[in-house]
Amino acid sequence: MSEATGSAFAILDGVRVLDLSRIIAGPYAAQMLTDFGAEVIKVERPGIGDDARQYGRGIAGGRPVSPAFGALNAGKRSVCLDLRSEEDRAILFQLVDSADVLIQNFRPGLAEKLGIDAETLRTRNPKLVYCTVSGFGETGPLRMRTAVDAVGQAYGGLMGINGEDGRPPARVPVPIADLASGLNATIAILAALLRRAKTGRGATVGVSLLESVVGLMSHHITETLITKVPMRRMGSRTRVGVPNQAFQTSDGWVMLSATNDSMWRVCAGALGNAALADDPRFRTQAARAEHEDECADEVEKLTSALSTTEVLERLEVVNVPCAPLLTIEELMRDPQIEALGLMTTEDYMGVTVPVVAGHFRLDGERSRPGRVPELGEHTGEVLARLEPDRGVVRS
Repeated sequence: MSEATGSAFAILDGVRVLDLSRIIAGPYAAQMLTDFGAEVIKVERPGIGDDARQYGRGIAGGRPVSPAFGALNAGKRSVCLDLRSEEDRAILFQLVDSADVLIQNFRPGLAEKLGIDAETLRTRNPKLVYCTVSGFGETGPLRMRTAVDAVGQAYGGLMGINGEDGRPPARVPVPIADLASGLNATIAILAALLRRAKTGRGATVGVSLLESVVGLMSHHITETLITKVPMRRMGSRTRVGVPNQAFQTSDGWVMLSATNDSMWRVCAGALGNAALADDPRFRTQAARAEHEDECADEVEKLTSALSTTEVLERLEVVNVPCAPLLTIEELMRDPQIEALGLMTTEDYMGVTVPVVAGHFRLDGERSRPGRVPELGEHTGEVLARLEPDRGVVRS
């Protein structure tokens, strides 16, 4: 039973999820199901576990921790099974028989080789929702190619438009291909569970890094196909509204988005040069788009003469969307983050570490992570529930 039981997040209480995935995309999907109250059993390799256990290690409470693993696996139960072993695969089959969801992101072809592919397992358990997270999808000429987040960003076109014009392409530092795939997997799994409640049928869910990135790029793709104008790298700018980018101030940077004509007019006035709004080059959105660089230069002349605080105060009064460019350290000191209750702590195998809490609220409540499990910590407990007479204790 999930640690979320009894809260607004007990929606999936009684739902058992087998998380055979590793690193980010699959574990992120399973983590969100944990947040909704599902029991998530994380199946890991004996002695090694999820690769993310070794990533980006820091020191907390005098012991090494992996922020990447901790953020995506809190509240799960860790079970060690060697899926190359016939005996351990037999144990997995028993787990599958009582599972509602299985998530895996094995390299292409491995699930079939091990006999734990969707077709095989859904023969045993027709109600199973089986989710595969892959690099390039399960059909097509690239179906057997492996991928990681950066490959998804590159092949999906995102890296090609990210960064500053005239400079090399830049990867989005947040692993957006992985995280978007995890979100898509969660949405599809929840939809499949809802359909199963109506029909009794399970489902086979397919999500890939490529499909997820292309999905994020959808309106840029449609615009490019319609206008025949290739997208260029635009830094903090977008193709939606001008001015809409980061501008330098006397002591930092401000993101400013005056994306329609009325907003632009009050923006120019608030920054100290109302006449800019009547300049023929800038009077309409179409004109500003045609003279985007000139418009940006004129705006930055105004913002650079003011402090970040002054720019924000002036724009907030006239309801022009704006924000300072905060560092992570500044963000963590921000009163809005505190008011939202976005930060909490979790038990990372005996060490208390700061983490971001659930990303949304339900009935005013925000989910809280559970403990991060030691590798194989729950193997004996879970196997004992399967075979109470066997008394199996493994680690």
